[in-house]
Amino acid sequence: MRRVYLRLVNQWLFRDDCGYVLKTDLFEEAVSPHNLLPDLGTRSLGIDTSPVVVGAARERLRKQGVESPLVVGDLRQLLLRPSSLKQILSGSSLDHFVSKTDIARALEELARALMSVRLIEHRRSAAGCCTSGGFGVSPEVS
Repeated sequence: MRRVYLRLVNQWLFRDDCGYVLKTDLFEEAVSPHNLLPDLGTRSLGIDTSPVVVGAARERLRKQGVESPLVVGDLRQLLLRPSSLKQILSGSSLDHFVSKTDIARALEELARALMSVRLIEHRRSAAGCCTSGGFGVSPEVS
């Protein structure tokens, strides 16, 4: 599973340490040495609803030499300033909510905490080669 996530992280997330990256659901960090938080950069932080999971994740990461901030929290009511996150990796969090209302509220909160949303498009020339460095960032979406 880690290989799949790393491939997606490398394809979808910017790797420039210019902003905070939030990882939701710290189960992997709590129970496995094959976790992703350290791969998200030096400005990564994690959140989980379970104090037990957060504590176990903190201890396991500390043994790996990783000191990322980890917090107990609810995605439906994030204690983060608006536009304070550059990126979010949420591999398995929304599926824990029972109602569509809870999912919508969590998505609203994540969007509120996320810096301006941008669309990334992959451009290819007529010859099939990538242009503009391979990826172009479209204007911000309001």
